[in-house]
Amino acid sequence: MKPYGIQIRRATVQDAAIVHEITIEAFTQYSKNLGIPVAALHESVADVAADIKQKIVFLALQDGVPMGVMRLEPKHGWGYFSRFGVKKTTRGNGLGAALIDAATDWARQEGLQGLILHTSSKMLSLVRFYYTHGFFIDSTDKSRGYIRALLVKPVAEGAQANPEDWL
Repeated sequence: MKPYGIQIRRATVQDAAIVHEITIEAFTQYSKNLGIPVAALHESVADVAADIKQKIVFLALQDGVPMGVMRLEPKHGWGYFSRFGVKKTTRGNGLGAALIDAATDWARQEGLQGLILHTSSKMLSLVRFYYTHGFFIDSTDKSRGYIRALLVKPVAEGAQANPEDWL
């Protein structure tokens, strides 16, 4: 159940600028915490619009104001999500949880095994957040210049991830 005032909806191409803005804010902090640049900071509004056309992009609104984003796509029978972020001013208000719930519902409706994502294993607050929402670390790699954790949330009975699929 979403907290009062939170709505999750699919983003449209008209939302590309706000999706870009929220993503840049979230990943500027992520990059600063990692101490290295991340790819999310190099995309344009046009790149975001292309993702909106090709992927599932959820927009979280609080009292009608866009405050969080998440991009999803089916990969190898799982829902891979990326560019997940919530505006700093609303963190801890349930927006991230509502986005995870929407992604989980989407994965079930699509008949997928579950959800999968990468995040820095160094970011304890993020890892803790994901664990709280049913994810666990399956493996790690250094393919992006830092230790990335592959987090998995099975939603189908007997779901088993293959980490090599997501390197």
